[in-house]
Amino acid sequence: LLRNVLAYHMGRATGRYAPRTRLCELYINNAYQGVYMMTERIKRDKNRVDIANLKPEDISGDELTGGYIFQIDRDDQGTELDGWYNETSPTKYYSYHDPGYEDMSAIQREYLKSFITSFEDAMAAEEYYWKYSNYVDPASWVDYFLVSEVGKHIDAYKLSFYMHKMKNTNGGKIHFGPLWDFNLGFGNFNFSCSPDPEGWSYEWQGDCDNSHPFWVKKMTNIPLISNKINCRWSELRDGPLHTDSLMNFLDGKLAEMGGAPARNFQKWQTLGTYVWPNDYIGDTYQDEVTFLKSWLTTRLEWMDDNIIGDCDLVSVEEVESSLNPIGLFPNPATSHVFVETALRPGENITLELINSLGQIQATFSITSELTKLDIRNLASGLYSCRISKEGAIIGTNNLVIY
Repeated sequence: LLRNVLAYHMGRATGRYAPRTRLCELYINNAYQGVYMMTERIKRDKNRVDIANLKPEDISGDELTGGYIFQIDRDDQGTELDGWYNETSPTKYYSYHDPGYEDMSAIQREYLKSFITSFEDAMAAEEYYWKYSNYVDPASWVDYFLVSEVGKHIDAYKLSFYMHKMKNTNGGKIHFGPLWDFNLGFGNFNFSCSPDPEGWSYEWQGDCDNSHPFWVKKMTNIPLISNKINCRWSELRDGPLHTDSLMNFLDGKLAEMGGAPARNFQKWQTLGTYVWPNDYIGDTYQDEVTFLKSWLTTRLEWMDDNIIGDCDLVSVEEVESSLNPIGLFPNPATSHVFVETALRPGENITLELINSLGQIQATFSITSELTKLDIRNLASGLYSCRISKEGAIIGTNNLVIY
């Protein structure tokens, strides 16, 4: 009765939004249904996921670039519009969440897909160790990672994996979270991978589970990221994720429920009985609580002893890569390409596409931070993309058209 309550509490303890919960006893037509957790839905709101309100008419410029909540999950909706399969190995399904696909314009769906594809292309490139920070907010990954690893749930990083993208004026990057669905965490599963409190779930990829996005392990092991994880873990363990703090939280919830668990398990007689996918089966509710507390204590101590990275190296490595003056996606492209720049209001810059012979094949005037260019008249091949302002070159990039 406590796993999701605990996980979302830890998420909020990092200072980020996680769904608020209330334990309650449910009656339907005066029929007792047991203990339930009333939970906030994940949606855009100034008190939930605080991102821009993306409206159907926001199809250009800065307004197009943010206000997206999406997730990696199963393809359950049965329509090709509700998301897309990426082209990596393993293949993952990205679905639109808020706004939902029915509330999005085609160009909004196209923009988000193109941005995610460019992020994954960057993570597949040789220079991924600095390119990733053009697309994601590292600090949000650190907090998401640490809470996910404390819970060590079997669905980590592959199902109910929520992300949200900010507008360019708010950084324009992917933030990870909110956390969701830890019912198969804290030792509560018995398939594929070990439920024991030892071991990293992010390392399951290629070992006991081949379902994680390829970039999860790759990004986590970037030295700057792993060193930040080390620092942040020490900080959280000295405060809201201290063992005593979490035990006190659990004790508070147990006191709040009072006799409700006894009534719940009188209604649902599952104690002492295997219910998929239990690993531990307690004969009493107190047995289950004792198991949870013991598992959690051992998990925290194991992470203390095995936390990745070296906090002492963060200050040495803290050289944030700057966003290339030209962001291009998708890349490779076929009929169109989005161009992102760091334009200030009123600025006007020129973008030239130059073929392998050094010949200018197209010239565009760029007047906004995000511009969609029609490239259907250009031949397939590798192009240099040159951007200039008042005759001076201020940035270059490469574009593949096929």
